[in-house]
Amino acid sequence: MNTEELITRYLTNENSAQENSMLLEWVISNEANKKEFIQACQIWHNTSLLNSKFDKNKAYTSFAKTIATKQAKGKTFSLWKTISAVAAVAILTIGIFFVLQPSNSNTLTVANNSDAIKTIVLSDGSQIILQKGASLTYPESFESDNRSVSTTGTVFCSVTPNPNAPFVVSTNSLSVEVKGTSFEVSPSKVIVESGVVEVTSQSNSITLTKGERVDLTDGILSKSINNDINYASWKTGILYFNNTPLSTVFKDLERHFNCRFTITNKLLESEKLTGTFEQQSLENTLLMIQEVFPEIEFVSTNASTFEVK
Repeated sequence: MNTEELITRYLTNENSAQENSMLLEWVISNEANKKEFIQACQIWHNTSLLNSKFDKNKAYTSFAKTIATKQAKGKTFSLWKTISAVAAVAILTIGIFFVLQPSNSNTLTVANNSDAIKTIVLSDGSQIILQKGASLTYPESFESDNRSVSTTGTVFCSVTPNPNAPFVVSTNSLSVEVKGTSFEVSPSKVIVESGVVEVTSQSNSITLTKGERVDLTDGILSKSINNDINYASWKTGILYFNNTPLSTVFKDLERHFNCRFTITNKLLESEKLTGTFEQQSLENTLLMIQEVFPEIEFVSTNASTFEVK
């Protein structure tokens, strides 16, 4: 995929988190790339405002031609009328992408491409916490009777109560409607921390209360009690283990640190671990596990993949 396609997919909110990361690396690699990105955004923004019926394919062709013309003339543009080029690049370099959507000039998209969690406070006071790789699309201000957002990846929502305006979170595979509650949502599950939510997929709909979860498997929602005490560890920074099999420990670490473990020594899977890891790095966590189990060896195949021997 070339750079122009990455920019176009970014502006139409079609990029994955990995593709946005690739785009970010390209933008910050040199000043010429920053300038090209700024010009592209301005051209796209102006084109979308002039056309109420937006055709992405036609817009892409026009977009590519216009960029070539502008570059040939050697002209430069600001990103938005109210945001300087320096500010735009600064936003990109901290891993958070904001984009003014063509279909609604008051809609923003935020993608968290940093290692730290990112908290977004919405106009009604509701808070959305984004895990690394997650994104949120939301209006600058909600309508009086409707509060709708869409997400990708894993997010945690603390919704301000408003009985007159249900809060709806949509993913590619399901939607969650609430009046006021806190819950975690990802493309394949919802876990309720407080309040009541209604989860809907293409096949069925389920109501959840505090301490319950729903999982989406083969398009079907299934409800159960949430027994995963570490489900929100990525948000709290705390992992609890109480006589927990190492097979489960490493699954929790995978989710917490967004990494991957392969246990090649199967005898280790039934070993049990008890302890609390609070605000620890992955490196420190693995060192602490090795203190309990000296026979364990971690072999790193890359920055986020480990073999457990």
